[in-house]
Amino acid sequence: MTIVIAKFILCMLSSIIWKNIMFLTFVRTWLYNISKVANMQETWIQPNL
Repeated sequence: MTIVIAKFILCMLSSIIWKNIMFLTFVRTWLYNISKVANMQETWIQPNL
């Protein structure tokens, strides 16, 4: 019985960790895209200055 509970806890933890990893990678790519767009805007504005 304890083995079943342990397996269930491990499955729950692994799914939570996997969701967190997916969320972090999504946030990282989102921030990277925003920074890339900001850099593009900066380089696009600088020649006019």
